[in-house]
Amino acid sequence: MPGRRYGEFADLLRDFHNSTCAAQEEVIGETSWQGLRLLMAHNPAVAAELTAARDNQIKDLELKAQGWAGKLAGQDAGIPIGTASGIPVVTQSNPRRRPYTDRGN
Repeated sequence: MPGRRYGEFADLLRDFHNSTCAAQEEVIGETSWQGLRLLMAHNPAVAAELTAARDNQIKDLELKAQGWAGKLAGQDAGIPIGTASGIPVVTQSNPRRRPYTDRGN
C-alpha cells in the first residue's frame, strides 16, 4: 500500500523516508501500526522509473490542456473548430469544405 496516499501513515513513514531519500540500493524497514507489524520498502530504481512515467503523463496532459485552451481561445475569437486561421480544413469528414460547427467535428 503506498503510504504517501494516506495521511495516517505520514508520521510513521517520515523517519523512514528521511533516512532512505539518498539510498542507492533497496531499503527495507519495519514499524508497528495499530498493533500490527508494518513493513516498508524503497527501491530507488523502481522509484525513478515511476517518477519518469508520472512526469511523462503530466507532460502529455499539459500538452492536451494547451490544445484545449487553444481550441477554446479560437472559439472565443470566432474561429470555427477544426480550422486554421478561420479557413476550413478539408478532411474526409468535411469533403465539401463546409465550416465546422461547435459540435467538435
